[in-house]
Amino acid sequence: MSSPAPKFCLHCGAALIVGDKFCQGCGKPVVIAEEAAAAAAPVNATALFGSASGSLSYNEPPAPVTPAASSLDDYTILKQIYNQAAQVDPQERDAFLESACQGNASLLEKLRGLFETVANPIGTQPQQQNVPHSVSAVAETPQAYFIGVYRLLRELGRGGMGVVYLAVRDDGAFRKNVALKLLLRDHVNAEFISRFKQERQVLAALDHPNIARILDGGDTPDGMPYYVMEYVEGLPLDRYCDQQRLSLSGRIKIFQQVCLAVDYLHQNLILHRDLKPGNILVSSDGIVKLLDFGIAKVVGAGAWANADLTTAQGTPMTPTYASPEQINGGTLTKTSDLYSLGAILYGLLTGRSAYIDLDDKLAKITARETPPSPSTNIREDLKSAETTQQFRRAMMGELDSIVIMAMAIDPKDRYQSAADLAQDLQRFLDGSPVTAYHSSMAGRGVKLLRRKRATVAALCAFLALAAFGAWEGWRLQSQKADAAERIARLSGMIDQMQVRLNNGGAPPTQQDIRQLKDAFQKDYTNSGPGHEQVLEKGIKYLDSVHAAAPNNPSLNADVGNAYQQLGTLAGASGTEKTNARIRALNANDTPPPASVAPPLETPVAETQTAQNLPPVKKPRTQPVDLNQSITPPPPPAAEPAKPSVSEETEDQLITVTSKVQTTDETLAPVRQNLERTGQTLNADTLARIARMHSCLERAKRAVAAGNEAEAKENLAAADALATKLLSSVGR
Repeated sequence: MSSPAPKFCLHCGAALIVGDKFCQGCGKPVVIAEEAAAAAAPVNATALFGSASGSLSYNEPPAPVTPAASSLDDYTILKQIYNQAAQVDPQERDAFLESACQGNASLLEKLRGLFETVANPIGTQPQQQNVPHSVSAVAETPQAYFIGVYRLLRELGRGGMGVVYLAVRDDGAFRKNVALKLLLRDHVNAEFISRFKQERQVLAALDHPNIARILDGGDTPDGMPYYVMEYVEGLPLDRYCDQQRLSLSGRIKIFQQVCLAVDYLHQNLILHRDLKPGNILVSSDGIVKLLDFGIAKVVGAGAWANADLTTAQGTPMTPTYASPEQINGGTLTKTSDLYSLGAILYGLLTGRSAYIDLDDKLAKITARETPPSPSTNIREDLKSAETTQQFRRAMMGELDSIVIMAMAIDPKDRYQSAADLAQDLQRFLDGSPVTAYHSSMAGRGVKLLRRKRATVAALCAFLALAAFGAWEGWRLQSQKADAAERIARLSGMIDQMQVRLNNGGAPPTQQDIRQLKDAFQKDYTNSGPGHEQVLEKGIKYLDSVHAAAPNNPSLNADVGNAYQQLGTLAGASGTEKTNARIRALNANDTPPPASVAPPLETPVAETQTAQNLPPVKKPRTQPVDLNQSITPPPPPAAEPAKPSVSEETEDQLITVTSKVQTTDETLAPVRQNLERTGQTLNADTLARIARMHSCLERAKRAVAAGNEAEAKENLAAADALATKLLSSVGR
């Protein structure tokens, strides 16, 4: 008894099981499809979807489908008419379509558009001899063929065992572009089909951002397995790096994504076995997607002439990227994929393969020779943002060692996991020592400094600040000690001079005053302890000198200069005290001692009449109290009053005298520095200094003589000369 003819779902084309009320492929009720087929013009199911044997040949054109049946949706009618028209002679096809559409212009336009697309397909059309029997119509009309709910649009790629199509899920529920991979019956055996199905189930459970996900799978009506993956729009890894002109670090970072994807496969006990740039796509936003894992490709000595082909005969591989044990037919482990990763990285960094050709690779593998270092094999026209020389300098040493270790002949000498390779690459990017390169202690130290440059810089800055702080503290202590020593030396000298004067020794001379001025210029500092007391001592000593020799003009001139020097050192308060003393000197007044009355000379007659008075003691000169105002005694009545100048001129004399003194002090170190080198001030400067002092002396004599006009003229000249001299040294 013959078995009943198979029935097929009119919506998805899946074979129906007798007794089922719903289609196993699309889930729609079977009864509705049968009623729709009965209501429509008779359509041969074999003509629509092919027989069980996969034949799509027909002896007579099928009867046209009537589109007026209200129970059929537009999609089903379109599908029926299209499949029937595909079997009609192309010259008679348009007349058939017009007859079948029965005036439905929209439907006729859609059908004509489909056939126009078929006449000019996108991409390379598959060869007829490589297409399985059940999809023989795909080569001529890819849009016409459905596998389950997926409509094939065009071919994306082809290998020795299968073909990948761009397809769209077009079941009326929603539309989505996918990549559908289908095995070729003529190039695989039953054992491989069984292994493919088992592996498809394992891969369907994978979930990693850098691995293309399997969305669906199944079998064609003639039993050939297929699976559906997400469609990735991108470029192969090597082409993407060149197109984007990625730098060395950019290529390494994108390669690390591949390492993480491969490590995920290994953790799930899956070996890829066919890693190569063509199986690694990179999207426009730089996301890596690993494809075609677990599907063996091109192998066998007979296929090595084309290293990009794969087949199910022999050991699956792509020889250009295959490991030595894979080529020799040895046992494969995850280190075999590590070799392929190293070969891919070699190509990304150099722009060329590690070996000249396949024969060169076989010869060097047999001789157990490592490939040349990547840094010595870089293409001059490598497309990158960096120059070849920059690549070479960066790769020498550590990066060379990483690639050579990944491509070691012996699997035990390679990285033992893709994660280890990715981590070593990250160490290289971070400037840390890598495990593949054994550098010296000095080299590791330099790497540490480069890696921790911010920390090292901060530490060096801290140490420098600490050292500077310690030195500055020592310097301040040293300055304080030196200042204290100088103040003590100056104070001791003043005490000696004061004691000598008080004890009635040799009268004070101009040399004593000049010695005092030189001592203050050399040793006085306002940072030493007791510097204010030293100034008070100096002023009191000058008061004593003036009281001891009030009528010595030369001595009084030096005392006035000393007053002015000490007043300048003491500041505003000291200047106020010393200015009064200087005016007294210029007026030939003698400041009284602070606590001793002036000496008295008693006439003889008065002595006889004053026998009861105690004898008059010889007065002793006492220091003048600075806080006590100095009231000069009235001039002797017998002497006529001397002419005097205005108080303004006296103040001008004090100011100019101070400026001249400042000029001398400023030029003194300049002179000393020049004398050390055997040089001296130029003649013009020396002449100005001499004229400045000469004008000042004439001004002092004019003030003493009461000649105010001459005094002002000489003071103005001295002031102008002092200004020029100070400006010549930048003051």
